[in-house]
Amino acid sequence: MRVPGIVSWKGRIKAGQTTGQLGTTMDLLPTLVTLTNSQLPAGHSLDGMDISGVLLGKTPPFDRDFAYIYSSGLEAYRSGNWKLKLPYKGTVGVPNKLKEVAPHPILLFDLQTDPGEKVNLAGQLPEKVKEMEAKIAAFKQESGALTFDRGTK
Repeated sequence: MRVPGIVSWKGRIKAGQTTGQLGTTMDLLPTLVTLTNSQLPAGHSLDGMDISGVLLGKTPPFDRDFAYIYSSGLEAYRSGNWKLKLPYKGTVGVPNKLKEVAPHPILLFDLQTDPGEKVNLAGQLPEKVKEMEAKIAAFKQESGALTFDRGTK
């Protein structure tokens, strides 16, 4: 899940700059709130983060953990250069609509050395898997009543 983003704002964002900052569509609203000097209504919380400082070149990129959730299911978790994909039972394809997705066990990738997610390190680094699983457990605890078991049973 690596998709480049292009941002342009003449006179505010320096042309030609690149960054490795992880950003999502959830970051758009808090970033735009800051860039427009607006405020959210009292008591309103957001899932995204303000990345305006990075876009404007005022702050360096920052690390953040990120949960990959699809259809109310937690599929993977990223922390720094590490990505843990949870076991998946697979799906049956539907012609002209959905491709078949093969089942897989737990997968661990070092995105710094393997951005294409080709080498599963879960068997070689069980302590890293446990560390990532602990981060997932903390995320689930913080997230409250959300459901996170899609595809893992």
